[in-house]
Amino acid sequence: MAASRSSPSQLLRHREPRNRHPHPRRPRRSVRRPGRNLDTRRDRPRGVSGILNAWLRMESWGDLLTPYGVLLLVKALLMVALGGFGFAHRMWVVDRLGRAGSAGAVRRLFWRLLAVELLVIGAVSGVAVALGSTAPPVPDEVPVDVTPAFQLTGQALPPEPTMGRWFTEWSLDPLLAFACVAGLVVYLRWVRRLARRGDAWPVGRTVSWCLGMVVMFWVTSGGPAVYGHVIFSGHMVQHMILAMLVPLFLVLAAPVTLLLRAIQARKDGSRGPREWVLGLVHSRFGQFIARPVVAAVLFAGGMIAFYYTPAFEFALRNHAGHVWMIVHFTLVGYLFANALVGIDPGPKRPPYPQRLLLLFATMAFHAFFGVVLTSGTSLLVADWFGNMGRPWGLPAIEDQQRGGGVAWGIGELPTLALAIAVAIQWTTSDEREARRRDRKADRDGDAELEEYNAMLAKMAERDDETPPR
Repeated sequence: MAASRSSPSQLLRHREPRNRHPHPRRPRRSVRRPGRNLDTRRDRPRGVSGILNAWLRMESWGDLLTPYGVLLLVKALLMVALGGFGFAHRMWVVDRLGRAGSAGAVRRLFWRLLAVELLVIGAVSGVAVALGSTAPPVPDEVPVDVTPAFQLTGQALPPEPTMGRWFTEWSLDPLLAFACVAGLVVYLRWVRRLARRGDAWPVGRTVSWCLGMVVMFWVTSGGPAVYGHVIFSGHMVQHMILAMLVPLFLVLAAPVTLLLRAIQARKDGSRGPREWVLGLVHSRFGQFIARPVVAAVLFAGGMIAFYYTPAFEFALRNHAGHVWMIVHFTLVGYLFANALVGIDPGPKRPPYPQRLLLLFATMAFHAFFGVVLTSGTSLLVADWFGNMGRPWGLPAIEDQQRGGGVAWGIGELPTLALAIAVAIQWTTSDEREARRRDRKADRDGDAELEEYNAMLAKMAERDDETPPR
C-alpha cells in the first residue's frame, strides 16, 4: 500500500541502480528566457483591430493629414517596430544568450532588450490613449441613408453611367471574385504542369481562358454589376456578357481537355477531379443537357423562365439568387457554345450546316425576346426598378425598352462571333478530311477511286450488253 502511494519520483529513485561513489549533483540553474512573460503576440490582434477600427472612421486618404490620421500612422509604425523587436528577441537575442559566457553579460543583454521593449510598449500605449481622446474625421454615428436606392439595395445610388464609369465603378463580390482568381490560377498551373512534362498547350487557348476570367471578374464586380442592380438596361448588359461572351472564351479554352491532360488518372480506385469530371460528362444527365437541341432550349427558353417569373425579383433581392443567376447564365451559355464550337469531350455534335441552322434559329428567338422588351409597356419588377428614385437617366419603362434594344443589338455581336467560329471549324474540318484522304490514297494507291471507276465500268458494260427493246 505504501508503494502504491509513492510519488512517481520516488518510484524512479527506487529503480535507479545504486552507485558506490555518488558524485554530488550541481543544482541546475533554471534559465528564464527573457521576454517569456512579456509576450507581444497576444497583443497583436488587439493592436491590429484597433488600427482597423480607427481606419474605418476615416473617409479618404486625405484624412491621414489630420491630427487623428497622424496619430494613427504613428501608432501603426510603433506597432511594426514593436513586432520587429519581438522578432529580434526570438531570432538574435536568445541565440546570444545561449552563447553568453558570464551571468553578468546575460543580465545586461536581457535588461537592455527589456528596457527598449517596455519603452516602445509605453509609446504605443500613449499614442493609443491620445488616439482615443482625439475626435475622428468621421463621427462614430453612422448616418442613415434614407434614399430609396439605399433602402432597396443596401448601397448608395451610383452616379449616372457614362462610358468611363462602366470601367471605374466597382462593387467587389468576394465569392465571385475568388472564383475568378481561383479559375485563373488553376488553369495556369495546369498549363505549367504540361510544360514541365514537355507537352505543348496552345497559347491561344490560354489567352482565351485569361480573357474569359478577366471579363467574368469585371462583369460580376465592375460596372455591369453596379448598374445592373439599379437599372434594367445595365442588368441586360450583364446578362448578355455572361450568357454569350464569357462562355465563348471559356469554350475555346478547352478546360476539360486541359484537365484530362494535366491530371493523371488514379490507380487506387478513388475518385479525384479527373474522375468526377469524366463521370459528369459521360453521365446520362450530362449527356442530356449537353445535347445541342437541349442546350439551345435551355439557352433561349431560360430567358423567358427567368424574366417572366418571380426568379428575376429573387435574384435582385437576394444575394444567393444573384449568384444562382450568374451561374445559370454562364452555364447555359457554355453548354450552347460547347455544342456548336466546343473542343472538350461531350455529346455527338451535328454536322456543321445543322449547327449554323440551330444557331440562327436560337438567335431569332433571342431577337424576338428583345423586340418584346423594346415594344413592351409593362415594367418588370416594378417595385424594384420603379421605386429606385434615380435623379438621372431615363424613366424605368423607357430604360427597360432600352434594355430590350441591348438584348437585340449587342447580342448579335457574339452571335456573329459564334457563326464565324463555326464556319472556320467547318473549313478546317474539310481540309483535314481532304488531307486524310490524300494520305490514304498515297498508302493504297488510291484503291477507293479505282474501285469506284471499276464499278462504273461494269455498269457501262451491262448497259452495252443489254439489247434495246
